[in-house]
Amino acid sequence: MKYLSIGIVLLLTGCQATPTLCEVEPNAFLCDSSSYNVATVNALTTFESRAGRKAFALGKTENGGEFYGFSEGYSSQSKANTRALDECKKRLAKYDTNAQCELIR
Repeated sequence: MKYLSIGIVLLLTGCQATPTLCEVEPNAFLCDSSSYNVATVNALTTFESRAGRKAFALGKTENGGEFYGFSEGYSSQSKANTRALDECKKRLAKYDTNAQCELIR
């Protein structure tokens, strides 16, 4: 029984999700939804209505451009996070900028 309890604790510890930028730094610029453009607001509205393991990544350029990527329906949160970041980075790579994508949801 003692080993079963230890195994359950280790299993649950490994299931903790990586916190998003907005969970760690709620006052970060990327977390200020009042500054989002219409396309980002619409994408977030769609994203929020979805269930399951999902993630939303956002990047903003110096001149105000916004790029996002989101994912849904993945078998793990880690896979959802990776896909959302990859989608955001793919869009961001088309522009000459030092901006980075961050998970915000």
